[in-house]
Amino acid sequence: MAKKRLNFNFDKLVFQWLIVLLLVYMVVRLWLDSSYSPDFEAYCPFGGMLALSSYLESNTLACSMTSMQIAFGVILLAGVLLFSKLFCGYLCPVGIFTEWLGKLGERIKFRLTITGLADRLLRVLKYGLLFITFYFTIKSSELFCKQYDPYYAIFSWFSSDVNMVFAIISISIMLLGAIFLRQFWCKYLCPLSAISNIFSFLITSLIIVALYIILILLGVPVNWVYLLAALCLFSFVREAVKMEIHYFPMLKITRHEEVCIDCNLCTKACPQAIDVAKVKWTVKHIDCNMCSDCIAKCPAEGALKINKRKIYRFPALIIIVLLAAGLFIGSTFELPTVNVRWGTGEEIDRAAVYEQSGIKNVKCFGSSMSFVEQMKKVKGVLGVETFTGSRSVKIFFDPAILDTAKVKKAIFTPVKYMLNYPDSLTTTVKYFRFGIDRFFDKYDSFYLTRLLENQKGIFGFTTDFGEPVIVCVYYDDKVFNPDYLKPIVESRSVTYEADNQMYTEPVNFRYIPLGYEKMDITISDLKNLMFEPYYDSFNHFEDYSQSEIKVYVIEMPQAADPLLKRWLPYLESHISKDTGIIAFETVLPADVPFANIYFVEKITYPEKIFASLSKDSLLITYRNGEKEKVKNPYHFIKGGMIMKPE
Repeated sequence: MAKKRLNFNFDKLVFQWLIVLLLVYMVVRLWLDSSYSPDFEAYCPFGGMLALSSYLESNTLACSMTSMQIAFGVILLAGVLLFSKLFCGYLCPVGIFTEWLGKLGERIKFRLTITGLADRLLRVLKYGLLFITFYFTIKSSELFCKQYDPYYAIFSWFSSDVNMVFAIISISIMLLGAIFLRQFWCKYLCPLSAISNIFSFLITSLIIVALYIILILLGVPVNWVYLLAALCLFSFVREAVKMEIHYFPMLKITRHEEVCIDCNLCTKACPQAIDVAKVKWTVKHIDCNMCSDCIAKCPAEGALKINKRKIYRFPALIIIVLLAAGLFIGSTFELPTVNVRWGTGEEIDRAAVYEQSGIKNVKCFGSSMSFVEQMKKVKGVLGVETFTGSRSVKIFFDPAILDTAKVKKAIFTPVKYMLNYPDSLTTTVKYFRFGIDRFFDKYDSFYLTRLLENQKGIFGFTTDFGEPVIVCVYYDDKVFNPDYLKPIVESRSVTYEADNQMYTEPVNFRYIPLGYEKMDITISDLKNLMFEPYYDSFNHFEDYSQSEIKVYVIEMPQAADPLLKRWLPYLESHISKDTGIIAFETVLPADVPFANIYFVEKITYPEKIFASLSKDSLLITYRNGEKEKVKNPYHFIKGGMIMKPE
């Protein structure tokens, strides 16, 4: 009988190659354009499911997750219920690469298909991994899958979120399993496959969820962990025992024996090793993802159909519709990354709401929580919602205590930044004020710094809250003319170097003249104005009486250097290794900054302190316990004084 179509799955290959080419484009552009920052998980449905579960449990989204991932997660699960696991067969990057690598195993004639009891028992691994991933994600509001996901590890080039040991193990298993063991990752380790199967066993899952809800309504304190464990356990048992689905999904491949010519090409074509040629009527195997390779290979017209109909292109059309739906839903709504209320129910009911977009330092769960802590210190603020996708916030506040102007001021962080000091004490320093609109946070201050730092004659600037924000620029009028500020500030982009790479970011500032005259300031006043003192105590400072503490005072000119101020916490970490040192601060009593090192005389002594300050390298300890040596950027001149603390 003549073949009715091409004997390869054209639709599936088109989708797979589109995914591969998109990833290649992102990687190549990343290599060629240092300012490009690709998001390889922008449309990750599994990450979206994890983020949604975290949100439902704790009102917080996992870091870097947005409504787009959640939308695709929900769409994928709806697709599993109605149309089978189409994502696995057509769109999943890991599935694509493991399937293609499997063809290499077939070429070298060394590829095994695990069958029998081993096949059934190994399926517990993916449910175990699913449980662990959901558990730690919900507990931490951080995507635990990033620690081991082979796709994320490879395309993020082993970012800081990746656990190197976990990632290398998973990548090795994925590669070797794909070549030598048929679809090992997809069948036995993929947590997305596990959650898809849980939804395929819809009736069983609904019964478990219903029992959980009933127990909650009866007042039984059942933790969500037990619900997750029950879903994983019963789904594994159901899969291992029966290996079949029944009512869901509603889309299935059907085999018509009266037309079949028993060529077995369908069985050979199936990536999941399903024996399609022996199916009596409907392919109900749990591993079937409706990839339609069997239909494409079948030479007998009508022997294999989808739901008894010749709708061979239906899966491809469904995928297009589902992708469009995911993009539309993900772009039209946004869940808050953090949704926190600390006011009473009555206070929240009468609260006013202030919304602010363009908050660039709200970019993930961690920075959102930092913003929440900042707002908690403001009397009258009752709650906060942050939206990292749109970089916006909602502030709930008591209108009897605050108004919108005061809320805006609480959000704003004033800065002062010294770009360089005058070369001569006789240099005349002038300052000029102007307004700047669309200026909100420290990122905007950073961008403004980058715009001004290469302008000769500018010494520094400060920002103060106002509408617009007030910027004061300090400059040498013999070198710089403030009339040039408007085109500089209104530059469309800013380019800067970080980690030996160049980055370009768009800026949208608007210069607003305020009508201020150019005014003078002395160099001494400028130094005092721009100096930012540093102080921190450690090593159980509070345990010692004032009589036990002395202060080692030493000149530290570099404490006023804007480029070296950021190293002060590292210097503190280094000297705190001496348990006799219990506090560190920088002060500017005159024109020259000093460092005050508070110490306990019975534990340490000045010569030891100076030796520690003067080492060529600093031994620093990070919050996670890791230690590192870095070059000491400070130079101290011997001759400190011993004083009693005031």
